[in-house]
Amino acid sequence: MLVALKADLRIEASEAQKGDKYICPGCGSSVVLKRGRIRIAHFSHRPPINCSWARGETIAHMNGKKMLFDSLRARNLAVEIEAVLSNLTGADRRADVLVTSPRGFRVAIEIQHSNIDLDNIFARTRSYMELGIGVVWIGMISGDLIDEAEDYGNCRLIERYQARPWERWVCNLPSSKSKGIWYLEYERARLWRGQFEKHEIDVPDSSFRDEYGEEVYVGGYTKTSKRWRELWLEGPFQLSEIRIGRDVRKAWSGDFFEYPGGVLAKLIAPSDINLR
Repeated sequence: MLVALKADLRIEASEAQKGDKYICPGCGSSVVLKRGRIRIAHFSHRPPINCSWARGETIAHMNGKKMLFDSLRARNLAVEIEAVLSNLTGADRRADVLVTSPRGFRVAIEIQHSNIDLDNIFARTRSYMELGIGVVWIGMISGDLIDEAEDYGNCRLIERYQARPWERWVCNLPSSKSKGIWYLEYERARLWRGQFEKHEIDVPDSSFRDEYGEEVYVGGYTKTSKRWRELWLEGPFQLSEIRIGRDVRKAWSGDFFEYPGGVLAKLIAPSDINLR
């Protein structure tokens, strides 16, 4: 966690001092400030850990939240990290980053590092909509994958990417003009906008003799992989370059995915602005 309570006041780990008493905003138990030369400053529960707010969060995820928070705060926007929303669905009622535009439009930015099931991401998105808060889901991608991708100038191709169901769900969440999934390359603090394409597998020619001694020829065609996708990444974009806007989509239900309808938020790249 990056935020705890000190005498009922929220305090960020980066501004906290060791030796003071801090409380988890979720479960009310005491937490310990951890700060080092390498790891990001954060609060940690003492074992045994029974708080849902303390489970499954990685250092990379905390770093990602802090990067986005610092970038938005540098623009003098009203922004809060690990903002508690009491009416949000689920055990964890925090938005990773909550930013409010000068016109009062609130946007939750959720950084997803670990896997999340489709029912959970659907319910959380719908809950934000019901609160009148736009939401943007951002995945995380490693610099190693980016470096290994084929370079096409202003985009990269990861030819075989095992897209998790939630990633494919997020890619189709925005309206048709804004489709895609954003990734944070946290090692270099930059963003990429991704699109998935089918990955075709070549099945080579081969032959064998059947039980009657006849030669049978097979292969010589391509098929669509069920496991792999091609991931095309546009970018990179610096965090300071990205703008946030409103988006709207209709509710939709299909064979594999279901989407709630309502107001969303979208990230706007410099290339989008230049096309207007």
